[in-house]
Amino acid sequence: MPREKLYTRTFFLGFAYNFVLALHFTNNALYPLFVRQEGGGIAMVGLFMGVYSLAAVLGRPLIGLLIDRYGPREVLMLGALCLSLPALGYFLLLGTGMSPLVWVLRAVQGFGYGAHFSATFTLAALIAPSTRRNEAIAMYGVSGLAGAMIGPFIGEQLVEHAGLPVFFLAMCGVGLLAVAVVWNVRVGRAGTAIPRPSEVLRALVTRDMQLVAALAFLLALCYSTPQSFLAVIAKQRGIADFSLYFSAWGLGGTIIRFVGGSWGDKRGLRRVLMPSFAMYAAGLTLLAFSTGIAGVIVAGFLTGISHGLAFPAVASLGYALAPKAFTGSAMALVTGMMDTGAAVMALAVGPLAELVGYGIVFPIAAGAGASAVLLLVLSIRANPAPIRES
Repeated sequence: MPREKLYTRTFFLGFAYNFVLALHFTNNALYPLFVRQEGGGIAMVGLFMGVYSLAAVLGRPLIGLLIDRYGPREVLMLGALCLSLPALGYFLLLGTGMSPLVWVLRAVQGFGYGAHFSATFTLAALIAPSTRRNEAIAMYGVSGLAGAMIGPFIGEQLVEHAGLPVFFLAMCGVGLLAVAVVWNVRVGRAGTAIPRPSEVLRALVTRDMQLVAALAFLLALCYSTPQSFLAVIAKQRGIADFSLYFSAWGLGGTIIRFVGGSWGDKRGLRRVLMPSFAMYAAGLTLLAFSTGIAGVIVAGFLTGISHGLAFPAVASLGYALAPKAFTGSAMALVTGMMDTGAAVMALAVGPLAELVGYGIVFPIAAGAGASAVLLLVLSIRANPAPIRES
């Protein structure tokens, strides 16, 4: 039988939107430099990054309901606006210190990221043929990885050569361009009914969804650690051009999605996730011991391959296990657990690292990857059959 069509006009519009906005949100790794310029210490850096993730987490229940009610397009526009407009606020507040308004803008930005993150992969899953969903999410996500390959490098050059004012204006402009692109997307809402919160809760507390939530949390510990701490640690170690980690990360993720984007559909999502998390642990361990740019780049490439396989598989698993009326809420749960992991890493591990040394952050993240492998082994032993959609 011929394979169902995957690459449609809606797919390519969503792909273009996600690439443009990735040029914005992948530069989140440079925001610690703003905090330091405004007089904040490393603990404040962790808090600033954590507020972003915490706002994304707290907004997830509302975001999931909005997706199920109105569809992903409207939520994508809301998310892009909430991500981009605070950058203009930072531009206007430069030199005023870490004022209360800075923190409000950071929370708005975090909510926007949560809205984008949930809705963009709901869109990818919603428009995909059921037999090619992991492939669809993987290939759709290439747009974000392509943005990660060039976004932070461009951002770092803007900061170094033009300063933070130009950087923030550029980030605002990129976000508004993404709004213009996604305006042209036409797709219905994800679910078949307007859900009540109690119905959503009952649908998403099953044992299978608990596994997905745990995997999403552990995945976030893996990928958010370099985003939150690499800029500061690289400066301490005297490693120039540290943003090449993210370029290598994006390159590794892009290559593996072209090579293995359909592996999850063909071989089983959990069986693809096991080696993915194991490689994440190896790459983060290498990063922990890297004192030069070569080790940083190799670590970025390894973790990029890992992420390129792991993220679409986790997202596909969540979509497959969710009742169809609550797919938007299910994706909000999965991505919300990822933001919870990022918030825990920034808010809890950041202060701990300030006390005992920053060498601890990457081993903790590597341990999260190893823990995910153990969970998957236990899950497959308990139920060896491939997981099918509900």
